[in-house]
Amino acid sequence: QLGVAPDDDRAALSDLIGRIYDAATGDGTLWTPALANIARSVNAEFGLLQVVDLASMRSEKLASVAFPAEALALYASYYVQRDLWVTGAARMPPGQVLLSHTYVSEAEWERSEIFSDFIIPILGARIVHCAGMQLALDDGMLACVGVQRTRSTGRYDAEEEVKLNLIKPHLHRALNLRARL
Repeated sequence: QLGVAPDDDRAALSDLIGRIYDAATGDGTLWTPALANIARSVNAEFGLLQVVDLASMRSEKLASVAFPAEALALYASYYVQRDLWVTGAARMPPGQVLLSHTYVSEAEWERSEIFSDFIIPILGARIVHCAGMQLALDDGMLACVGVQRTRSTGRYDAEEEVKLNLIKPHLHRALNLRARL
């Protein structure tokens, strides 16, 4: 039955949620392991967690998984504005789990500038699937969370979407808690 996890899955999910709250109340270094656990829970090889100040349009990277620092700098300075997943997600209301294949076709993604000029040559990976969410925070900031994977891993499925929806309210609360501390 979808949405009802076996005991092992419940224990893993409980541990993951605990790590998210630990990250929020820690010194900032625990966001990367928490994001890595989120990514692993849905078989993703990459991940990015950032908080955007909507007033100034400045972002703060809280964590990344498998993205080299120089690639993130190049992405932030140029490719984020050409990222079809980001521009597509921006048209969606915050608070929902988004699966990239529901709003950008794989063919369109693979014809894009970001895929041909950044993903393949800079990252050396064929990232073609993304699952993510935008969370409106209490302080006017917007948290953007994305976990990405390659073609060989396949599209995100309904079970993985359910798992991300189970994590979402805890991640939202933890990010709001982080802002208050």
